[in-house]
Order: sequence, then C-alpha cells, then structure tokens
Amino acid sequence: MMKLMMVPLALLSLVRMDIEYLRDQPQWSLWGDRRHIHWDEEDHVWVNTNLRYEGWINADWEASIHHPKLRDDLLHGERVPVKKRIIVVFRNDFWRRQDDLPAVAAAFFAEQRSRRRLLLINVEQFSEQHERAWPHLGMLTVGTVAHEEGWDVGFWDELIQGPVALENLVEPGDVVGLSLVVTGMERGVELARQAKALGARHVIAGNDAAIFRAKQLLRIPDRPIDAVFTSNSTTAVRLFFREIQSKDLREIEIQDVATDADQAETRSNERSVLRLDLAREKNLRRAHAFDPMDGFTIPNLALYSPEYWERIWTFYRSAYGHKHADPANLRNATIHLAQGCTRTRGTDVCTYCTIYGVGDIRVPDEEYLARLAERYQAFGINYLYNVTDSAFEMRPLASRLRAIGFRTNGLIIYGRAQGLAAQRALLDDWMGLVSERLLINCGMDSGDDGMLHQGILKSSSSRGSRVGENRQAVRNLRDSGAHLHASLIFGSPGETVESCERTLEFTQWFADTLGPQLDLVESDLYWLNFGSPAGRVFRDYDYARELAARAGKDISPEDWRRDFGQHAEALSVPWSAQQAWYRRFTRIDDETAAEYRRRVVELMNRHPGRIKGREYAFKSPHET
Repeated sequence: MMKLMMVPLALLSLVRMDIEYLRDQPQWSLWGDRRHIHWDEEDHVWVNTNLRYEGWINADWEASIHHPKLRDDLLHGERVPVKKRIIVVFRNDFWRRQDDLPAVAAAFFAEQRSRRRLLLINVEQFSEQHERAWPHLGMLTVGTVAHEEGWDVGFWDELIQGPVALENLVEPGDVVGLSLVVTGMERGVELARQAKALGARHVIAGNDAAIFRAKQLLRIPDRPIDAVFTSNSTTAVRLFFREIQSKDLREIEIQDVATDADQAETRSNERSVLRLDLAREKNLRRAHAFDPMDGFTIPNLALYSPEYWERIWTFYRSAYGHKHADPANLRNATIHLAQGCTRTRGTDVCTYCTIYGVGDIRVPDEEYLARLAERYQAFGINYLYNVTDSAFEMRPLASRLRAIGFRTNGLIIYGRAQGLAAQRALLDDWMGLVSERLLINCGMDSGDDGMLHQGILKSSSSRGSRVGENRQAVRNLRDSGAHLHASLIFGSPGETVESCERTLEFTQWFADTLGPQLDLVESDLYWLNFGSPAGRVFRDYDYARELAARAGKDISPEDWRRDFGQHAEALSVPWSAQQAWYRRFTRIDDETAAEYRRRVVELMNRHPGRIKGREYAFKSPHET
C-alpha cells in the first residue's frame, strides 16, 4: 500500500508548489482605523492594533486579564490570517535532489491534516447594539468539541458581527455549520446554498429551530443542508467530527445526527413527544447506557477572537453598564451550569416554548462545575448569564456551587414565578453566590388569571391564583435585593382587551414595587412556532377547536386547513397563520396586541434606570 501511495508522491515531486498569500482577502473583518493596521511580511498576516487606541483600556484593566493569550492579542494586536493560493511550478532539478521525496510526502500528509476546516455561523436577524451583548455559547461548544478532534475552527456571529460574506470565508472542502433559530431559517437555507456553490464539502445545521424542523430541512429538493444535529448531545457532535474525517456522510450512523429525512426523529415540546423521550431515557438508565454528563462541555473561550470578545464587552457596557458599580472592568459571558426547566416536570411545557431539551433536567457534578468556574475565572470573566432554561428551583445546583466555593460579581438565571413565590429562602442561597448583583429572568406573561390558567397554562397546578404568585414573586425579589427581567405576552388563547388592561396594570404595579430593582420588561406578541406545544394546531383540528372555544368561538375544518393545516410542513410559520391565530383564538387582533406592547415600552421608558429591551423577543421572519 505504501508503495502505491509513493507513486503519486513521486509525480508530485516533479513540481514545486508555492503559496501566494492574498493580502486583499483577510479571513475576517479588519475593523477600526486603517492607520493602526499593518501587514506582517514574515508571518503573512494582518496585525490590527486598534484596541491599543481604545479609551477603555487602562492599567487596571490590563492587570485584570489573567489569560496570557488574550492579554497578548489585545495589547499587541489581533493577528488576522488571509486566504492562500497554491501556485504550481514545474521543476528541472528533481533528479539532482534525492532528499525531496520524504519532504514531499511529509508536506502532502501535513496538508491533508490541515484541510479539516470547520466554519460555524450563527444565522440571525440583525439587531440594535443593546441586543448584541452576549457571546453565542452553543456555537462555541460545538467549536470546542471539533477543535479537540483536530479541526481548525472559524466563527461568524451575525448577531454580533453583522451579515456574513461567505466568499471571504469558505474554501473548497470546508464543513460549514449553521446555528438556526426561527428568525433565520430561510436565510440559513440560502447561506447553505451559497456555501455549497463556493465548494463546501458539507453543510450541517443545529440549534432549536433546526432540531424541530430536521425532517423539513432534509427534504428540501436540492439538499443544501446535509445533516442536522437533533439534540443537545456533545457526544453526537464529537462522533460526527471524528468519523467525517474518514467516512462518507452516507456511511455515518450516529444517534441524534440526521442525514435522511425519513430517519430523522420527531422533536417537539408537545407532551406526547416528551413522554416518549422520557421513556427512552429511562430505558437507557436501566441499561446503564445513559450519560448524565452528555451535553456538558468546558468551552475553550479563547477560540473566539479577541475582537469578538471586545465587541461583546463594549456592547454590554454601553447598554447595561449603568447598572454596575464598575462598568469599565465588566467582562460578561454566557455559561451552561445545568440543563432543563423545572417547570416541565419532564413533560409539562409552557404552550409557547420552543426551547429544545426543557424536559431533560440534569445537574452536573461538582468536578465539572469547579473546572467550568476555573476556566471562566482564568479568562477574566466576572459577570455570567446562565443559559439553563430555569435554574432557580434547582436546589442541587445551588448547593453544589456553594460546595465548590463558586463566587462571581454578578449572575443572571432563569426562574419561574411559582418557584420565586414559594421558595423565598432559595433567593438568599443564590444571592450568596454573587458579590454585586443577581438578576432573575422570569416569564410573568400576564396579569390576568384566566390567561395564566387557560391561555398559557403557566403551571401544572390548578390551585390558587397565578397572578397572586406573580405578585408574591415580585415581593420576594424586592425583599431579597435581587433584580428582575420580566417578560409579558399579549395574545394567549382567549385574550381580550380587558385581560390586556389587567396585564398593563400589573406591569405598573411591579414597576412601582421594585423601583430600581426592575432592570427591564420585554413584552411581545404570542408567536406561534413549530416545536412548541401550541404548534400542535397545524396537525390537530380538535386541538384548534379547543383553542377557539377558549375565546368563545369555533373553527370549521375548511378554515382550519386554510389557516393552519396546509402549513404543517413549512420551515417556519407564515405570517398569515400568525394573524389567523389572533383571529381564531383570541378576542383581539395582532395590531391590538402590538399596541399594548408599545404601551409597555412607553411605561418602561419612564422607569428610572431601566435597560432598553428587545423590540420583539421572538419576531416572525414573515411579518410585514
């Protein structure tokens, strides 16, 4: 076999391959003042020293950076590689140089190893600066795993960096990965086509919207997307990047990696699907084949460029800095401390929820948490946003964090009003983990009991008042000293003008009650999306009638098929179906809901010290 391989190597030795570095094609943006950017002829890279001229860098800041590579890059310049071109020159001195063949062989195999390139892109709608304050943790996690498997990894985050120019990034043979949310589905498909046209070997997709629409993505006739990751499993990611190096895509059979629409598992937050997932997990546990740590990875924070981190920190300071004692030294990041939402109890999910994995509740061991905390501290991060969908009621998590001596300047966690109302002592436990501030992100959703009991189905319990729980949660937050980020929805099944008014009155009450402890309130329409429990309306006429009855209405089979049923296989919910949701299942229309949302924005604009929220938390890509 080796002799056969040496024949083409010998032929290769008859030519010389020179590398031309294309200075006009940097692999990512050369941002800032061009006077502070120069070409390094020895290393063939651009050196961007703009950070040295930014006013926020000072001696105290420099001393606070513990990561040596980050310190060097920030202080001495970001090094930006450029695209390369191979130039082939025929040689006439081969027979006089007997030592060339081993060198050619070594170069050949080294080139093959270096061709394992992965480009990860977060496909997003473009937003205002205050929305660009957090790094994309899912993309970094996938990149970390791929990097550990020997891949060269590049990133582009459209939320932070703006629209991607694939022609400057994609090279023939690359694997391109797309992180897809609802607002980026159609754009993601177009980017996949562009990547293929530029020579990408494979285009893969993940994140919640891709997970819930894996079958539909893989059924697109021209197959722009080759594989979809259908869970949060990092084991699946690792196996994929390990096997794709030596196998054809059609030969790969990995659990939670779909390459064929007919074999892709159905994913949804509907109770019937979650029950099947829970039963599968129980069977794996019985067979001692369940890995409770699958999905937990210590991210390599240094894989993101210093320029990316600088943008994140600058955006955060400009939007949120007034809430902090020392904004100039804030370094914020997202972190994954646990998995799942305590609201679900395994199968019971808020009707609008489109976050995959909320029923899969896991708390990692202390060893992982200790290493995770050490990684972030070494990188100089001092303000954390825990992405766990609802961590407040996870007592084992709070206990394990205390046991490892976890401490940070500030922490954001998700919590539900029912837990905040019933477990006041837990607020003190979480407050004990921070030196400056704890922010609870809580979906209050409504100030009307009917909406919380029958519209959103905010709790599996039918006892007591959900609005009463909301109010008690606010009082407990006030007394603990924690801060609140609240969210509201206008347009739940059965919504009326009167229920919207009660929500507005409730919002004014908790704004007055919390004062400066209320950081922000985000209000929104009721967005109908695939993967949510409410998404069942596209397949189940009886469920549509049930929703209509909550508004005192009915819906005919013909109207259901026209408004919902015909869209069951769409990539994302069309705007016509969104409007039909209001027309069929509420006593208001989408314009009325939008008007109440605007009134909440006006209320918060008058609130002292408020942080500006998103215009829409889950904006439809089809809205006109």
